[in-house]
This record gives sequence, C-alpha cells and structure tokens, in this order.
Amino acid sequence: MTRYGLDDDEDYWQCPECDAVFVWQDYTAFTGSGNNDEQTLQRVAEPHATTVRALRRGTTAVADDELAELAANIAFAHAALVITLLRRDAALVWRLVPHLADHAGALEVLLELVDTADGAARMRTVLGERTASHFAPLWERVRVVGCTICRDIPGYPGLRVSRDALPANVAKLEQCGHSAEQDVWRCRECESLFEWDGKSVRRIPDPFAKCIHECLYAPVVSPAALKMVFDGGRDWVWVRERAAARVRR
Repeated sequence: MTRYGLDDDEDYWQCPECDAVFVWQDYTAFTGSGNNDEQTLQRVAEPHATTVRALRRGTTAVADDELAELAANIAFAHAALVITLLRRDAALVWRLVPHLADHAGALEVLLELVDTADGAARMRTVLGERTASHFAPLWERVRVVGCTICRDIPGYPGLRVSRDALPANVAKLEQCGHSAEQDVWRCRECESLFEWDGKSVRRIPDPFAKCIHECLYAPVVSPAALKMVFDGGRDWVWVRERAAARVRR
C-alpha cells in the first residue's frame, strides 16, 4: 500500500488496487512484557476516504464544482490528518476556505489555517461581513496573528529585551505598572496580554490571559476568573488585589 508520509506516528495508507484508505498509527509502549511497539491499521469510512483521496489529488485535479461538497466533507471529518494533508496544498486551501466558512463544523480547520500574517489577511478578506457567534474565535485568531504590534512576540521562550531599550513594537505595549520585576503588558491593537519578568516578555496563553484581562480591565469580574488567577500562584496576587480594588470603586 502507498503511505502518504504525513507524520511519523500517524498516517494515511491507500490500497493501489481498490483505492481504500486506512489510518495507520504507531503506538510505542514500554511494558514488562517486552512488547515495545504496537501498530494499528483501520479502514477509513466514506465520505472521509473520498475527502482524503480528493485532497491527495491536489488543486489541479479538483474542479470548482467539487469544492462545496469537499468542504462539507472536511467539516464533517475535521481530523488532524485531514488538516495536515490540506495544508500541503496552499492553492487548494484558499480555493476551499470560502466554502469551509459556510460550515460551523469547519471552525477547527479554519483556525489551523491562520498561522501567518498573510494567512490572517486572506482569512479576513474571506470572512468579510460574517459575524455569526461561532466565528468569534476565528476573528480573534485573525486579529492576534495579523496584529502589526505584537504578532512576532512568542509565548515560550520569551523575547529577551532591555526595559531601557525596548524594540519599537514592544515599546507600543501598554504596561500595567506593577513592578520592574513582574508586570502585565497589553497590546492596544489585538488585546493580547504579555508577562514581563524583568528580563523578557512572553505571550500569556488563553484561557489564563482572558481571566487576567477580565481582572484588570472588565467592569465586572467573575468568580471563575478570580479562581483561575488565584490558582496561578503567588506571582499573580497583585492582579487579584487590583481586581478587588476596582470592584470596590
């Protein structure tokens, strides 16, 4: 059988005789029995298999009148391997995206496709005036990935900077002003939050960032946000105190 070569531990295999598609997985388990490897091969049902075969054919072999049905099948499958296979063909991706946007079930796929500033700009054009609630996470990702101020600041490891000579983009971040050794900085363009530890600035991941943002800026702070910040440890006591002071006012 033909292996697609998508991943070392999980992949699609296709039968050369009947075109059946299989998911192959390699589980490595160290047990007392001495059996250190276990591989499985599972037949993929239709329409998932049809989708996989179409994506493997590539953009030059997929006609315009096939795009809507293919997008519907991708939205139904939304498997990690389908996304990996889709991302191999950028031209096909952007032919499919307008059709994928018609399916709420394709949100996971669309989120995976927004990983560069160019991708964010193209997705913004595709979304246009689409404001349905299920698009909210996608709009947020487009804003963050395409942000002109902070898109290049990583999560981990942080960006090492000198507070006395901040790069132009970092200097635009709003500083909460807690201390020189620990602070939260906010991007005014996309509302992303960053932690300053005295030597480096790094992106605070969701959902923790949303809770900190709520504690520092929202007019009403929920018990759930306070609890998550509390669970973050002693470094975040000042955030809870700041929230309590705002609520008292």
